[in-house]
Amino acid sequence: MRNILIISLFLSQLVSWNINAKELSDAVYNIKASEIETGCYELDEKFEYFHQRLFSSNPDQKLKPTYVEATKLLSEQGIDNFNYGTLKCRIYLPNKQGLAIEVPNMYSAYKIYINGNLAAANGVVGEDRMSSVPFRGKKLIPFSTVNDTLNLVIQVSNFSHNKYGFNKPLKIGNYESMRQSKLTIIAFDLFLTGSLAMGGFFFLGLYYFGRKSKIGLFFALFCLTYSYRVIGSENFVLHEIFPDFPWWIAIRAEYASLYLSAFFFLQYITHLFKEESIRIVVGLFKYITIFCGMTTVLLPVLWFSKLIGTYVIILLLMISYKVLIYVSAAVKKRPYSTYSLLSLNGLASVFILKSLDYFGVITEPYLLTGIGQLLFFLFQAIILSKIFANEWITAKENAEQLSKAKSEFLSMISHEIRTPLNAILGTTYH
Repeated sequence: MRNILIISLFLSQLVSWNINAKELSDAVYNIKASEIETGCYELDEKFEYFHQRLFSSNPDQKLKPTYVEATKLLSEQGIDNFNYGTLKCRIYLPNKQGLAIEVPNMYSAYKIYINGNLAAANGVVGEDRMSSVPFRGKKLIPFSTVNDTLNLVIQVSNFSHNKYGFNKPLKIGNYESMRQSKLTIIAFDLFLTGSLAMGGFFFLGLYYFGRKSKIGLFFALFCLTYSYRVIGSENFVLHEIFPDFPWWIAIRAEYASLYLSAFFFLQYITHLFKEESIRIVVGLFKYITIFCGMTTVLLPVLWFSKLIGTYVIILLLMISYKVLIYVSAAVKKRPYSTYSLLSLNGLASVFILKSLDYFGVITEPYLLTGIGQLLFFLFQAIILSKIFANEWITAKENAEQLSKAKSEFLSMISHEIRTPLNAILGTTYH
């Protein structure tokens, strides 16, 4: 009996050691040189989380952490939205210089410490709403260490948004290659923004100085609002250019640009294919979008930010409805329907990829989505160019017909007037 008791105690202790060892290894990353030579290593496993504790290096030994998923919001892991705390992990690195950490955008304020030294900050971390200042933006943090161990500590706080923590992994890799990749994305976003803005102002000018076609007007407004979304969300290039841009304005403009661009594009399609559009469905989507847009102006960030997940699903239904309109127009062989269908399929693919990235299913392939957006706007520009060209041709033909009719009318009137005048003149002289 005594031997059985001893064996039981030994086995229970062994199991306890295994569990502790597993828990400790969950917040430890061992990176090999081959894993960061050609790409990035994602910290996508576990982090230690110390609830409502802020520190910069090693915590008090008495504090017991909670192990959380590195790629899942803290607010989705049983932690209240309005909170603060510290994330921690240990990273074993190869003996390699010129490394960097890429921090994804997040709605929470944070401070990042590497081996006890402050490496980067996003907003102001605080223990309450008054002392915490949120900010958004992606960061690339170069670092160097004297040994192969990196203690990563991240203080986080959120008292403004319904999302608390990271929902994408931090990445470690070669600084120069990551920097080059970041600059490429920024350059592409700036190019896309400039193209959309110029196209928007061009079609706006055609509307103002032309025939007042609402098709051109709504597409111009769509280009202008979507151009802000490209530069003011996702990669936050606007924050790179203007680092002091107020968060409260930026977050409202980010959400409003989504609603406005969806509203203007819906109006554009409705006027382009009036016969295929169903009034009730269009009205429903339109008023839902207007309501969501009004919330960005009237409600606090916490409230209107909760609507975005639901609206993404509504937007998916809206795009599906637009595809049906284009298919119906193509079947009926409406003018421009082929170009419209090709362009909308590209836009739908981009939206699906962005939605999957938003919900954390995949990482958005920026090059693919960027090319898809460019092709979409190219096809739409071709459609509008054909519409305006046809309108001008029709206007020219009408003007020529009017001029011909005017000439015939004047010739006839001249003949009719000359006939009695000749008679009168003949009578007078005789």
